[in-house]
Amino acid sequence: MSIRAAEESDVERLIAFPSDSGLRAIERDQLRRDFAEGRMRAQWSWLVEDEGALVGRALWWGRTNLALPLSLDVLDLGEHVDDRAGVAVELLSAAHADFAEQGAKKPVEWVDRRDRGRHDPVPQPRPSCVAKWPPASSVQALFTSF
Repeated sequence: MSIRAAEESDVERLIAFPSDSGLRAIERDQLRRDFAEGRMRAQWSWLVEDEGALVGRALWWGRTNLALPLSLDVLDLGEHVDDRAGVAVELLSAAHADFAEQGAKKPVEWVDRRDRGRHDPVPQPRPSCVAKWPPASSVQALFTSF
Protein backbone atom coordinates (compact mmCIF):
# COMPACT_ATOMS: atom_id res chain seq x y z
CA MET A 1 0.00 0.00 0.00
CA SER A 2 1.28 3.47 -0.83
CA ILE A 3 0.26 6.95 0.26
CA ARG A 4 0.97 9.96 -1.88
CA ALA A 5 -0.11 13.46 -2.77
CA ALA A 6 -2.58 13.61 -5.62
CA GLU A 7 -1.84 14.98 -9.05
CA GLU A 8 -4.25 16.68 -11.45
CA SER A 9 -4.65 13.37 -13.30
CA ASP A 10 -6.04 11.80 -10.06
CA VAL A 11 -8.92 14.24 -9.53
CA GLU A 12 -11.63 12.27 -11.36
CA ARG A 13 -10.68 9.09 -9.48
CA LEU A 14 -10.82 10.99 -6.19
CA ILE A 15 -14.28 12.34 -7.03
CA ALA A 16 -15.57 8.91 -8.12
CA PHE A 17 -14.30 7.06 -5.04
CA PRO A 18 -17.24 5.84 -2.94
CA SER A 19 -17.88 7.75 0.27
CA ASP A 20 -17.80 5.79 3.48
CA SER A 21 -21.32 5.24 4.73
CA GLY A 22 -20.25 6.09 8.29
CA LEU A 23 -20.06 9.83 7.65
CA ARG A 24 -22.31 12.28 5.86
CA ALA A 25 -20.94 12.35 2.34
CA ILE A 26 -20.36 15.27 0.03
CA GLU A 27 -22.17 14.68 -3.25
CA ARG A 28 -19.94 14.01 -6.25
CA ASP A 29 -21.38 17.01 -8.10
CA GLN A 30 -20.36 19.23 -5.18
CA LEU A 31 -16.85 17.74 -5.15
CA ARG A 32 -16.59 18.32 -8.89
CA ARG A 33 -17.67 21.99 -8.44
CA ASP A 34 -15.23 22.47 -5.56
CA PHE A 35 -12.34 21.12 -7.65
CA ALA A 36 -13.39 23.15 -10.71
CA GLU A 37 -13.68 26.37 -8.72
CA GLY A 38 -10.46 25.89 -6.70
CA ARG A 39 -12.00 25.23 -3.27
CA MET A 40 -10.53 21.72 -3.47
CA ARG A 41 -7.27 21.15 -5.28
CA ALA A 42 -5.14 18.23 -6.32
CA GLN A 43 -2.24 19.63 -4.25
CA TRP A 44 -4.52 19.57 -1.16
CA SER A 45 -5.62 15.98 -1.81
CA TRP A 46 -3.98 12.74 -0.78
CA LEU A 47 -4.65 9.16 -1.73
CA VAL A 48 -3.96 5.61 -0.70
CA GLU A 49 -3.30 3.04 -3.41
CA ASP A 50 -2.93 -0.71 -3.30
CA GLU A 51 -1.19 -2.07 -6.39
CA GLY A 52 -2.35 0.99 -8.33
CA ALA A 53 -5.98 0.76 -7.20
CA LEU A 54 -7.39 3.70 -5.24
CA VAL A 55 -8.40 2.47 -1.77
CA GLY A 56 -8.57 5.72 0.20
CA ARG A 57 -8.67 9.49 -0.04
CA ALA A 58 -8.32 12.62 2.06
CA LEU A 59 -9.61 15.86 0.55
CA TRP A 60 -9.08 19.28 2.05
CA TRP A 61 -11.13 22.41 1.33
CA GLY A 62 -10.11 26.04 1.30
CA ARG A 63 -10.89 29.45 -0.08
CA THR A 64 -9.84 30.15 -3.62
CA ASN A 65 -7.48 32.95 -2.57
CA LEU A 66 -5.51 30.85 -0.06
CA ALA A 67 -2.33 28.85 -0.54
CA LEU A 68 -3.25 26.30 2.14
CA PRO A 69 -6.56 24.57 2.92
CA LEU A 70 -8.81 25.40 5.86
CA SER A 71 -10.51 22.08 6.59
CA LEU A 72 -10.34 18.36 6.02
CA ASP A 73 -13.73 17.67 4.42
CA VAL A 74 -13.36 14.08 3.19
CA LEU A 75 -11.59 11.09 4.71
CA ASP A 76 -12.56 7.72 3.22
CA LEU A 77 -10.91 4.31 3.23
CA GLY A 78 -12.25 1.22 1.52
CA GLU A 79 -13.82 -1.36 3.79
CA HIS A 80 -11.30 -4.01 2.71
CA VAL A 81 -8.29 -1.97 3.94
CA ASP A 82 -6.64 -3.72 6.88
CA ASP A 83 -5.91 -1.52 9.92
CA ARG A 84 -8.01 1.40 8.70
CA ALA A 85 -7.11 3.51 11.74
CA GLY A 86 -3.39 2.96 11.17
CA VAL A 87 -3.66 3.79 7.47
CA ALA A 88 -5.67 6.93 8.32
CA VAL A 89 -2.92 8.04 10.72
CA GLU A 90 -0.27 7.49 8.04
CA LEU A 91 -2.34 9.33 5.44
CA LEU A 92 -3.01 12.35 7.64
CA SER A 93 0.56 12.40 8.97
CA ALA A 94 1.98 12.55 5.44
CA ALA A 95 -0.42 15.32 4.40
CA HIS A 96 0.13 17.37 7.57
CA ALA A 97 3.90 17.11 7.14
CA ASP A 98 3.55 18.37 3.57
CA PHE A 99 1.30 21.25 4.64
CA ALA A 100 3.82 22.14 7.38
CA GLU A 101 6.60 22.30 4.76
CA GLN A 102 4.37 24.72 2.85
CA GLY A 103 4.02 26.96 5.92
CA ALA A 104 1.04 25.61 7.86
CA LYS A 105 1.47 26.47 11.55
CA LYS A 106 -0.92 23.77 12.83
CA PRO A 107 -2.82 20.77 11.48
CA VAL A 108 -5.87 21.60 9.38
CA GLU A 109 -9.27 21.23 11.07
CA TRP A 110 -11.58 18.26 10.58
CA VAL A 111 -15.17 18.93 9.53
CA ASP A 112 -17.75 16.61 11.08
CA ARG A 113 -20.40 16.67 8.36
CA ARG A 114 -22.96 14.99 10.59
CA ASP A 115 -23.16 18.24 12.56
CA ARG A 116 -23.28 20.94 9.88
CA GLY A 117 -20.98 23.85 10.40
CA ARG A 118 -19.01 22.26 13.23
CA HIS A 119 -15.25 22.39 12.81
CA ASP A 120 -13.13 20.36 15.18
CA PRO A 121 -9.35 20.73 15.37
CA VAL A 122 -7.47 17.60 14.42
CA PRO A 123 -4.27 16.99 16.42
CA GLN A 124 -1.10 16.01 14.64
CA PRO A 125 -1.93 12.38 13.97
CA ARG A 126 -0.03 9.61 15.70
CA PRO A 127 -1.26 6.10 16.57
CA SER A 128 -1.97 6.91 20.21
CA CYS A 129 -4.31 9.80 19.38
CA VAL A 130 -6.72 8.05 17.01
CA ALA A 131 -9.30 7.68 19.78
CA LYS A 132 -8.83 11.35 20.74
CA TRP A 133 -9.57 12.84 17.32
CA PRO A 134 -12.65 15.07 17.56
CA PRO A 135 -15.21 13.79 17.14
CA ALA A 136 -13.72 10.57 18.45
CA SER A 137 -16.86 8.56 17.83
CA SER A 138 -16.96 9.25 14.10
CA VAL A 139 -13.27 8.78 13.34
CA GLN A 140 -12.64 5.83 15.63
CA ALA A 141 -15.84 4.07 14.60
CA LEU A 142 -15.16 4.75 10.95
CA PHE A 143 -11.79 3.04 11.00
CA THR A 144 -12.08 0.40 13.71
CA SER A 145 -15.59 -1.02 13.43
CA PHE A 146 -15.02 -3.18 10.34
